[in-house]
This record gives sequence, structure tokens and C-alpha cells, in this order.
Amino acid sequence: MADEGGSFRLKERADTVRRVPDSRHFGPAIDVRPFLKCVSVVRQAVALVTLYKVCGDGLRRPGTQVAVTADKLSGLLSGGCLETDIIGHARNCLDDRRPRWLTYGETTSFSDLNLSAGRRIDLMIEYIAPGDQALLQLIQLTEDRHSALWLSDGRDRSCLPCGPCGAKDDAGETGEDSIWVRYNPLALA
Repeated sequence: MADEGGSFRLKERADTVRRVPDSRHFGPAIDVRPFLKCVSVVRQAVALVTLYKVCGDGLRRPGTQVAVTADKLSGLLSGGCLETDIIGHARNCLDDRRPRWLTYGETTSFSDLNLSAGRRIDLMIEYIAPGDQALLQLIQLTEDRHSALWLSDGRDRSCLPCGPCGAKDDAGETGEDSIWVRYNPLALA
């Protein structure tokens, strides 16, 4: 069942070492910023998964995110077909605080997780500690209804105010093993 932050509790599974939910328990939220605010208030670490590149037709656009804590998650990347694996990687990121760069689809090492022909998605998973300054800046810019630009290499990040952006959030690579995400303040309206 969803809670007030638009997240779902992760299903406990006694048959696995990692607590990974099945696809019926994913949070339906499109925008993870309300969930990130709730996580920040309770000073809980979060693994932020960002879809930064899509090749071929994709269910979600670059800029789509999933936020994962020790017991909750919010967001949806692929309609459920990849989430279990992605959440497992995010949980490992919470444990060791190291970023992950994942590719699914064409030329991927995950041969049991196929996307339809010619499709590929690239993701980054980053550990965000309680009280992270970039996260606090994102929350403030969102509350003030300003566009925000998130820059991250998976270890270091910043969040800056930016000019108006399109109707949707967006993301991409900087070309220097870093990604950017542009948040539209009206996406939450």
C-alpha cells in the first residue's frame, strides 16, 4: 500500500539474501522529488537511480528516476521488467556507497534481462547521504518552483538553479563520466 510520500514498502522475501520486491510493489510516482523530501526530513540515506540515455523506443524518457531507501522506493523505470534487478543494484549501492553505471538492452552483460530489439537504456545509481547539500538545494528549488540542474558523477554532485526548461524533466551525459538532470518546477503542478 502506498504511503503519503507516494512510495511503497519493499516486500520482505525470506528466500533471498537481498530484500528485493516483486514488481507488484513498485511505487507509481512519476516524480521522486516529494519522496526525496520525505527521506530528507527523516535523515535517511537514499540510492537515486537516474535514466540518462535511451536508444530506441523507451517506456520512460531520460530524466526518469527511482529513489530507493532501506525499506521504501518511489518511481518506475521500465514498467516492472527491470525493476527487481535495478532495485537490487540500488540496495547494494546503499550498502557500499559506491555508484553504479548500468546498461540494459543491446550490448549488455545482463543477458537474462532483454529489452526489445534495438532498445537500450543507461542508468546511474548514486548514494545520497542524509543532509546532502545538493539534495537540500533540489528540495528548496522545488519548493520555490524554480527549475533545477542536477550534476553528478555518482560520487560528487551539485544542484543549481537554471533557466526555464521544457514541459518534461530531461537528462543526459556531460561527456566526462557525469550526468545532468534538468527538473521542471511545473512537473509537480
